[in-house]
Amino acid sequence: MKVIVQYVPEDSTTYKSWFVIKDELDGKFSKDTSSPWDMGVEAQTGYTYYPVDNAVISLYPAKSSDKKDDLNGDRYKGKYLILLSNTADTERFSSYKMYTWEEAINIISQLKDLSFKAALRVWKSKKFKNTMRN
Repeated sequence: MKVIVQYVPEDSTTYKSWFVIKDELDGKFSKDTSSPWDMGVEAQTGYTYYPVDNAVISLYPAKSSDKKDDLNGDRYKGKYLILLSNTADTERFSSYKMYTWEEAINIISQLKDLSFKAALRVWKSKKFKNTMRN
């Protein structure tokens, strides 16, 4: 299961805390205890939070090429696929079609703050879905 770990520096009034998403079994990594933006600032404490809302929504760029070695392909440039999954990543769904950034954000806003089950009901009723294999 993925967890959210918040690292808090000793001087939390001057420096910001930071968050890391990782597997619950991984434990605390030394690289996570150093602030990603304030060099030399170490975390004094770390707090683990377990996600309750288990809908994960991702945008996947559809920019592609017909050739495997072509890294600069312009096919479907500016288009995105929407991926919906639960936090355990055991169930994944991909959109049927590609969307512009604005269209994708509009769809994501319909799924905002929903549990995975509720988001999946909306996803299926709006016909965004396309089941992916794990």
